[in-house]
Amino acid sequence: ALRAFAKVHAARPNTRFVLIGEGTQLEAMQRLSAELEVDHAVEFAGALPPEQVVQRFQDADIFLQHSLTHDTGWCEGFGVSIAEAAAMALPLVVTRSGGIPDQVLDGQTGYLIPERDLDAMVQKMIELVDSPPLRQRLGDAGRQRMLDHFDSAGQITKLEAVLRKAAGLSMPADKAACASLSQPIGADV
Repeated sequence: ALRAFAKVHAARPNTRFVLIGEGTQLEAMQRLSAELEVDHAVEFAGALPPEQVVQRFQDADIFLQHSLTHDTGWCEGFGVSIAEAAAMALPLVVTRSGGIPDQVLDGQTGYLIPERDLDAMVQKMIELVDSPPLRQRLGDAGRQRMLDHFDSAGQITKLEAVLRKAAGLSMPADKAACASLSQPIGADV
């Protein structure tokens, strides 16, 4: 992702890259940022509390995540940060890795790029940088997809239906009975 950003920044010098989180590769990424001569345009924000992550998403124009399949076979399952970014109506540029294609519809809610294909990632990032209407369209579609397919209240209702069917029970007739299932655990019901 950092190498791709360096190419985008060379073509569009007004771009900035904010990395949120920490990990064992942080120092190596900071060195790489300096080697690529983009350290002035890269912010390593570190681990942030949820409200600050939300603020960063609100300030962003594009969400980028370059997930890779590990040598051990480990890969991204459900990308929580991808879902969060999509729910915030950010257009996505992410790799076709693990379960990510289940979340992102290529060309409709964002772009799915083959792992390690920096040129494709750069192309799609520049396409989004250059087109605010495209960013808006993909971001809006991504948010709607999250609401339609990954909303927790909706998923609880679907799970209830599956469990009731398995137990041989019918669904409650009124929505009020179902609404109680979306109360927080421990709430007085």
